Amino acid sequence: MLIIDSHADTLECAYDEKISIDNKNLMFNLKDANKYKPYIQFISVFIDTKYINNNVNKGYIRGNNILDYFEYQYLKYKEEYNLLNIKSKEDLDDVINNNKIGIILSSENGGIIGYDIKNISKLYNRGIRVMGLTWNDDNLLGSGAYTKNDVGITTFGKNCIEKMNELNIIIDVSHLSYNSFFDTIDNAKYVIASHSNIYNLCNTPRNLYDNQIKSIAKKDGVIGICLYSKFLKEKGEVGLDDVIKHIAYIADLVGVEYVGIGTDFDGIDKSFLPKEINGVENMDKIIFKLEEYGFAKNEIKKIMGDNYLRILSKI
Repeated sequence: MLIIDSHADTLECAYDEKISIDNKNLMFNLKDANKYKPYIQFISVFIDTKYINNNVNKGYIRGNNILDYFEYQYLKYKEEYNLLNIKSKEDLDDVINNNKIGIILSSENGGIIGYDIKNISKLYNRGIRVMGLTWNDDNLLGSGAYTKNDVGITTFGKNCIEKMNELNIIIDVSHLSYNSFFDTIDNAKYVIASHSNIYNLCNTPRNLYDNQIKSIAKKDGVIGICLYSKFLKEKGEVGLDDVIKHIAYIADLVGVEYVGIGTDFDGIDKSFLPKEINGVENMDKIIFKLEEYGFAKNEIKKIMGDNYLRILSKI
């Protein structure tokens, strides 16, 4: 069964701590992912707001530093783990047909673009295929999920979306404010919510309302259910049953074709994962829990990877 996880922040952790991406201290690591091949991991180049507060271009600089570190790690481990950085349809087919670990580079926070829209093409040339416009805070592109003034997507942000559409970059709507979300839906060619959950099951600005879920489905997008306990349940111990409730909610609302897994590995502390999960080593437990809840095999295949594969195959 092909597994595709649409969000992990492993690169920032590895870069800041100067550790290898096969280090088992990372929630996503090549050693543990190796048993699942073919396995595809979206790995985000995350730019914290603190890097763009005083000088927006620092986000672009930091993003490139993290990409430099990834390229060093990729060359180091490519042969040992049968690893491939997916940049094309041919690469995607290669990963699936030859049981490889595939990496799809994404970015979290449009602050990585800096001031210059031309940087989008430069980042694309470095392998970025998925881009989030904001993190929790506002930036030059628009309002984030925790904004205090929801003005939506800016003119610069809409120009950036146009450039992303031109390059067939998938736009990640996780972390957008309500108005920014719908501005993006109206202007974007391809969308996903790489790590977002259901507002009606857990009240937080980072989760999605029913009309947002329906809008993503209408654009043939996918919502990756995040394993962060604070987005899964408001009170009490969190387990895989809570993860399945969010998956089932989307399946019932719009169809099983529009839900996947977006763990947020290495973007959260292990103490905030469901009690059965420590990292990528436990991804098979999600499969077993879906079976336990009565999902059919073809439905589980869609949730665990084939839904994201549908989008990737189109571009």
